[in-house]
Amino acid sequence: DGEGWNTAIGRRTCYALTTGKRSVAVGANALGTGVVTTQGNVAVGYAACRLVKDGVGNISLGYQALNSLDDGHQNVAIGYQAMYTASSDEDYNVAIGHQALYNLDNAGADNNIAIGKQAGDAMGAFVNTDNIFIGRDAGGGTWGSASVGNIGIGYAALVGAMAGANY
Repeated sequence: DGEGWNTAIGRRTCYALTTGKRSVAVGANALGTGVVTTQGNVAVGYAACRLVKDGVGNISLGYQALNSLDDGHQNVAIGYQAMYTASSDEDYNVAIGHQALYNLDNAGADNNIAIGKQAGDAMGAFVNTDNIFIGRDAGGGTWGSASVGNIGIGYAALVGAMAGANY
């Protein structure tokens, strides 16, 4: 039934929208240059969900939250540059806090939860799934390979231990 039912407030919001529908964008470049067929997204903040093309049901609140996402689904990113680098098909992730899940960037990186300043911020381009990190810098450090099913709670929990770890 074509495009419609969108709300766009701000310079270049929903700028490239063609057939997307039922989305809300507030702030310069929010749902900006990449939006094509996306639907049901909420982007509030400068460049929030800026590059999303085919993503569905994403929520991004904050300066450059979900900035690079292309076609991920049902992610929640709240905070300055939360999930900033995610550019593939990352799905069902929750990032709350300044740069939480900052460089998560792999199409198979799904179902992760990071709450706190820079929690899970070093996951990188590995297939990291089903991890939970709560606390400032929890799950940070240097990641050398994929990790699955880890839980780290507290300041810097599991920092440096995440090179292929399945704890």
